[in-house]
Amino acid sequence: MSVLRSLLILSFLLIAVDGMSTTCAGTWTGAAGNVNWDNNPTLNWTPCIPGTGTNDSATFGDGPVITTINLTDGVTPFSPQLQSLSFTSTTMGYTINGPGSFTFIGTAPPTITVSGSQSHLIDAPIALGNDTTITVGSGTSLFLSNFAAVTGAQTLTVTGTGTLNTLVSSGSGVSPSTLIFQGGVNVSNMSGAVGMNDTITISNAAIVNMASGSFGTGSTITLSNGSVSNQVSALFGSMATSIAIEGGTVTNTGSFGDTATLISIDGGTVGNSNIFGPSAQMLLITNGVVNNNVGGNFGLGANNLLIRGGTVTNTGTTFGSGATAIAISGGTVANTSSGSFGDSSLSLLISGGTVTNDGSGVFGHVSSGITISGGTVTNGAGSFGQLAPITISGGTVVNAIGDFATQAVSLTINGNSTVNNSNGGSFGVAATSVTISGNCTINNTNGLGGGWFCFAAWLNNEYRWRHHQQ
Repeated sequence: MSVLRSLLILSFLLIAVDGMSTTCAGTWTGAAGNVNWDNNPTLNWTPCIPGTGTNDSATFGDGPVITTINLTDGVTPFSPQLQSLSFTSTTMGYTINGPGSFTFIGTAPPTITVSGSQSHLIDAPIALGNDTTITVGSGTSLFLSNFAAVTGAQTLTVTGTGTLNTLVSSGSGVSPSTLIFQGGVNVSNMSGAVGMNDTITISNAAIVNMASGSFGTGSTITLSNGSVSNQVSALFGSMATSIAIEGGTVTNTGSFGDTATLISIDGGTVGNSNIFGPSAQMLLITNGVVNNNVGGNFGLGANNLLIRGGTVTNTGTTFGSGATAIAISGGTVANTSSGSFGDSSLSLLISGGTVTNDGSGVFGHVSSGITISGGTVTNGAGSFGQLAPITISGGTVVNAIGDFATQAVSLTINGNSTVNNSNGGSFGVAATSVTISGNCTINNTNGLGGGWFCFAAWLNNEYRWRHHQQ
């Protein structure tokens, strides 16, 4: 009885051992002149060939003669399964080609690590079976030559202080559900679409989207630190669900956030010299610094452009041109030089903050409606509200030297507002109609106003008008 029992236990143990996967930690020796991921450990690997176990690792270091490895038909394993892939070489760079593919899976989160001092290239497709981290060390680089072939509904984190170069030669873009760039890593998208319909977080990373590159199309993108440089002819965040700029630096000379559902700027610095947020559903500025430079078009045709804080400076071509609605309730807005702000917009509302139009700037030209209900508006040497209907119901308006409401469709001043026209400023000249009512204060000193300026105070149920033109 005891013998039979012992045999049963032994049989069970043999079955269990047979069913267990063996973990291989293999190092490429590349001594056989065989460029394939071979199945003979005495030729190209020591002590074993990785790629068939659950937690296998492969290391490529110094010494091998062969530095180009192919995942070729007929070779076992055709598609290695790894928990870890490491490049540690200080004297040579490696290239791993398809048409086979890598699968990254393991009981611990899989990793791709580049250390040493060399540059390496992976041209084989990559499937993510688990959340995976790519770490590119200082002084090294990793080139993923077909980033569109990175697949799997997982999170891909890219970190380190080295450089990740991406090139999309086929496919529609990277498909991990989440992309995280952090740790000071430098990422250069050299061509093609990276990060389509993903959730992308950029935290202390430098992203360069080069000419002809497309980054984050249809995605949800958050920049909390680091930098984004979107270069000429490149697309960043096109049709994005949302782009949140919370910190860092954005430099755009391409097209940024076109037709995005939401672009919010709550920190950092944005510099635009081409096209930013065209036809966006909502463009919200609550903090930070926005500079629309010469040649820049910011919020062209946007549905809603809301400025609630921060500092906005427009010296470019257009800001909010053709927008459905522009609302300024806080912050500082300066339209200077040859900038054009809100021209042909359907609605331009100023309820707070500070707005300055100076130089040869044009503000609200041919807008369908300008309403000033609060804040401070100063028109220096610029042109404000030409050919537009304007209502001033609150706040303070100062016109000095410039032209304010020239040939306006209508000019209505009422409520508790203060209007100062001085230093040769032109206010309401040739306006189609001018209506002044309410408890408003209007001072016209050394200006041109055709007698439309007065001080109207409510006293004994009648207006008392005092003309100040000199």
